[in-house]
Amino acid sequence: MDALAERGGITRDQAADRLAQGGEKYRQLLDVGQATIARALNTARRALPEGPERTAIRHALDDLTARHLPPADAERIAGAQLDSEIEAERAPDVTAWCRRAVAEYLAPAPDPVAAGIDGLRLRSEARRRAGASCCPGPSG
Repeated sequence: MDALAERGGITRDQAADRLAQGGEKYRQLLDVGQATIARALNTARRALPEGPERTAIRHALDDLTARHLPPADAERIAGAQLDSEIEAERAPDVTAWCRRAVAEYLAPAPDPVAAGIDGLRLRSEARRRAGASCCPGPSG
């Protein structure tokens, strides 16, 4: 929750609300984003011989998985991994969803409903009909 708040430029309460409102679908999206980055880091790590570069990537992988601290170039690394995977292994819409998951994990959308973020889109429509917003502002 803290990492989501920090990366999204939102308060801890707003991050908690986003996680609660998004439910399992939103948490799954974030998990896929993190896993896509982790897979890319692991691929890069395995391609290197033993040494300081490989160890640095191992530390970056540990930071990502244990503390939700992605490396600065995580989106590029994950994108390169997705680009290198043959589309025959995965439908193009799944690859696009993985890219969106990485983007949401790294920089949560300011307006997740408008961005069509999984888990928040459907719930927000019901809340909107009831007169509530998905993610209240600082006073909410």
